[in-house]
Amino acid sequence: MFSAATASAASGLGANALVAVAGQNVAGSYAMLASPPRVALAVGVALPAGERLPAWAPRVLLGAVLVAVVVLGALVALFA
Repeated sequence: MFSAATASAASGLGANALVAVAGQNVAGSYAMLASPPRVALAVGVALPAGERLPAWAPRVLLGAVLVAVVVLGALVALFA
């Protein structure tokens, strides 16, 4: 949806537009996968009825997403 604007901004800054758009797409995918409704759906499908997600699990998910965002940001900065 914002690919044209991202590519235009990247080109204007002298960066690789393809890398910027790819980074945007991956970041959007991570945001969608880590959204609360998706996590609730996964828990509802994966765990037996009545069982809840352990208290530490959201922190682990958040940590994994943060690591992925940092790595993605570093790769986009490196290749752009």
